[in-house]
Amino acid sequence: AFRLQRHLFDIATDAAAGKEIRTGQAGPEVARLQSEAMREAIAGRYAARMRAAWLRALGWTVFVVGFTVLLGAVAQGARSGTATAGDVVLVVTLTLTLQQTVQAAVGQLTTTMSAGIHLEPYLWLRSYLAEERASRTGDSTPPDRLHTGIRFEHVSFTYPGTDKPVLDDVDVLLPAGSVVALVGEFGSGKSTLVKLLSRFYHPSAGTITVDGVDLRDMKTDAWRQRTSAAYQDFGRYPQMTFGEAVGLGDITRLDDGAALAEAIDSADADGLVRRLPDGTDTRLSPVYGGIDLSEGQWQKTALARASMRSDPLLFMLDEPTASLDAPSEHAIFQRYMQRARRLAADRGAITLVVSHRLSTVAGADLVLVLDRGKLVEQGAHEQLLAAGGRYSELYNLQARAYSMRPGSELIPDTTETPR
Repeated sequence: AFRLQRHLFDIATDAAAGKEIRTGQAGPEVARLQSEAMREAIAGRYAARMRAAWLRALGWTVFVVGFTVLLGAVAQGARSGTATAGDVVLVVTLTLTLQQTVQAAVGQLTTTMSAGIHLEPYLWLRSYLAEERASRTGDSTPPDRLHTGIRFEHVSFTYPGTDKPVLDDVDVLLPAGSVVALVGEFGSGKSTLVKLLSRFYHPSAGTITVDGVDLRDMKTDAWRQRTSAAYQDFGRYPQMTFGEAVGLGDITRLDDGAALAEAIDSADADGLVRRLPDGTDTRLSPVYGGIDLSEGQWQKTALARASMRSDPLLFMLDEPTASLDAPSEHAIFQRYMQRARRLAADRGAITLVVSHRLSTVAGADLVLVLDRGKLVEQGAHEQLLAAGGRYSELYNLQARAYSMRPGSELIPDTTETPR
């Protein structure tokens, strides 16, 4: 309850959420929920402290009664001659020592129990790493060039804490030197597949192989040095300059001006840099003496960052243009298709594009269609349209939505020209 009220407080005072709260006049309701959560947190803490106080009082009562009875018995013995004054002093000293020892033990126990909050995740992580080490059979490194490609062999994955697989028995080859499009509705497992390829997770079942070598058997750092990605939930780095935020894509070339310029050009971000007051040296937050970027500008920054690595074997774009307008989207996909062909010729690299805008991936060599975690179709764009299956249904649905209708303004028909 305490964490919930803190979260609600942060929402109510956040600039981004504040616009929606004020527009929807939801401030009183958010404040009410935060107050309820705070009252619940205070009530819970008060009840816990009251229980602790009663237990403490009970403990002291037992101690005082026991001490009084014992001291009275020794004093009676001293009066009757069966004990001495030294015995009385000894009893008092031992009792006080025992009281201090018990109090210290209780304090240590409380500290140990509090540490359990941090120890439990640590022990889980240690167990997880031990299992990871035990499951590894080698320390392979990625090839210099892909020859066969990346194969998913009956891969399934279920997130911890759930029992519903996000990916279910995916079996497919991503051919070397190809542009692969991954499409499907929201929640179909597209981003999870990207995370498996990034080695953020391992498959719950099945294997992923790179030119026949199990991805689990490759050194994680070595594999990630040969991959590059722009993720759907891309990072923002307001404490950095624009150049630094882009250069993080390949820290070995962080200060390489030519590499930075090439990455910016790949992401069609030249115009953005020209509008920045200090160019690539512009800090990306007004809090740190710079300026703020729009959502689309942040996405272009992320795309440029993903383009810093010059020789990836796997280049992944997860919803790379979700925050961009149509002209920017078209320009960027043209650039990245050219880049994909160059990487394919140089290294046999695979470019994986995840998108729910099907018109943007029509030029891919292979289209994979996910539906509720299952791979339901695969093939070239024209082949899947002719098959009349799930891909054709989704594509035609989007085409109708972007076609010109009587009485509506002119909207480009994105079905005409594959990108």
